[in-house]
Amino acid sequence: NKYDLGTGHPLIGNKPKKTLNFLKEKSLIKELELFTPDKATEEDLLRVHTKRYVDLIKELSLTGGMLAIDTPAPVGIFEHAALAAGGTILCGEKLFKGFNCMINPLAGFHHAGRNDSSGFCFFNDIAIVIEYLREKQKLKRFLIVDVDVHHGNGTQEIYFDDKTVLNISFHQDGRTLYPGSGFINEIGGDNAKGFTVNLPLPPGIKGSSYLNAFKEIVPPLTKQFNPELIIYQAGVDTHHSD
Repeated sequence: NKYDLGTGHPLIGNKPKKTLNFLKEKSLIKELELFTPDKATEEDLLRVHTKRYVDLIKELSLTGGMLAIDTPAPVGIFEHAALAAGGTILCGEKLFKGFNCMINPLAGFHHAGRNDSSGFCFFNDIAIVIEYLREKQKLKRFLIVDVDVHHGNGTQEIYFDDKTVLNISFHQDGRTLYPGSGFINEIGGDNAKGFTVNLPLPPGIKGSSYLNAFKEIVPPLTKQFNPELIIYQAGVDTHHSD
């Protein structure tokens, strides 16, 4: 509950608690097993982020300040952001301990790049769990399906030239919504053409149209790519679409 960027900020720290309360209200909580994660270690963070960036978050965590114009960094944020990333690592670990599906209610920090970030994100937990499992479980093919209303510019930057990661993103057209990226012609770097797939959609698209687009794109690409791990990412910043 302490991943909180302040009174009046759209990202407040009670989203995990509200998620659990919703599951209880719908009588779904009994279908789940709950776990408490450890914080991601500095080694975990440095598999993705530069040391300069990790050190910056540490410094801001001591003094408070601003990571970006829309991203205040309150005192203590390093520990809270590391715990959020640790939750996604725990999800990845559990997939190799008898679980088929795991959910982290405080995850999806897809605006965090290797060396900078905005959009309320500090550490890119999606990339962190991918690199963790790449090392610990020797996985070689990862699929990201990002259905946040915003384009995951940080995740795209990290994996733009990496053909071991197929990154499919459905989002509102960048001409109409932050972060102004994720256009259809952004398909990957020279070494990974076609491994970045952006589906920018117009504002107010109906659910049926969205579902049709999803069915046309995701199943055939998944079958062709044959990933060893699939990450569905909805993000923590979908409040913008409210």
